[in-house]
Amino acid sequence: MYKGAVFFDYDGTITDENDGIYSPTERTLYTFEHLRANGYATFLATGRMKPLTTLVSGKFTGLVTSNGAYTEIEGKCINNIYLDRELQKEAISYMESENIFYALETQTGAYTNGLDNKHFLDILNHFKLARSLYHPISQAPDLSANKMIITYEDEEKAVRMSRIFEGRLTIKPHRFCLSADLDAAGITKATGIEAVSKHLGIPKENIYAIGDGSNDVTMLRAAGHGIAMANHSKLLDGEAEFYTKSVREDGIYHAICEHYGLI
Repeated sequence: MYKGAVFFDYDGTITDENDGIYSPTERTLYTFEHLRANGYATFLATGRMKPLTTLVSGKFTGLVTSNGAYTEIEGKCINNIYLDRELQKEAISYMESENIFYALETQTGAYTNGLDNKHFLDILNHFKLARSLYHPISQAPDLSANKMIITYEDEEKAVRMSRIFEGRLTIKPHRFCLSADLDAAGITKATGIEAVSKHLGIPKENIYAIGDGSNDVTMLRAAGHGIAMANHSKLLDGEAEFYTKSVREDGIYHAICEHYGLI
């Protein structure tokens, strides 16, 4: 049915908050539209929960959200993985004792202890994340979450937590921010790619993935063709088949159209 599939990270790839680019460029939108017209399935592959993708989600065949914990194709869910409830409770107890602020994310909204914390709200503002989607944790005491985000004013707190929960939870820091994604160990964007590949019958050699951050390492490895943006995390050094330009320089268009010639 499809010639192949192309997976796109969101922050730092489609947009770049550090460069003041909060919407896709014209050439990026051109790439999305013409890839689908040329027989490729296209997927947004992001750490964001689904409600935070509405600006661009309609441009794609499907979504991989919450770093691979949730996957859908043409609006139909094919994978929905939750954090272990006991592990979630243990992590929350630890974070509250360490003054780490967090949000439990689902595919309809998030619940947090950070609505009165300036640093947490500054992180939401930095990424232009709609505050209306974040609710007090007291409103959902028995919530099952797909993933968490955490914020901290001391980077060492994230390092210590990573050591304590090693093998059970994975902390993936956001570039340039004192915040991170908190995922169940073993659940990554590659989980979503593998689910899509199996569901649509697309072999690895026909899969392309493009990203910039620490949560994109496994995605690039799972694809037959891994692409890194110019302003990428050092963790992507040596992981990509091709290194493209920045968002401002239309790095997606440069890679997909000019280098690989998929359109």
